[in-house]
Amino acid sequence: MVRLRNPAPQGWGGYLPPDGSIAADLASLGLSVEQTDAVDRQLAQFLVGDSDGGACQIPPADFRAIVEVFDRHWLSHSA
Repeated sequence: MVRLRNPAPQGWGGYLPPDGSIAADLASLGLSVEQTDAVDRQLAQFLVGDSDGGACQIPPADFRAIVEVFDRHWLSHSA
């Protein structure tokens, strides 16, 4: 979930195509994303979850990797 300062752009449906870039989608909403490859890789890994159909729980190392990407971004862009 992403909280936007402004309304979503006209025509934005909120659904990401299977081969879409999460980082590009965030950028289209006005969020600057510097580490696009890291964002796409980490969030895609989280969203896919485990493949055995069991409960999805992100491993602590994967969660930490996502937090590090966005913490660095937040710290460099906070006013």
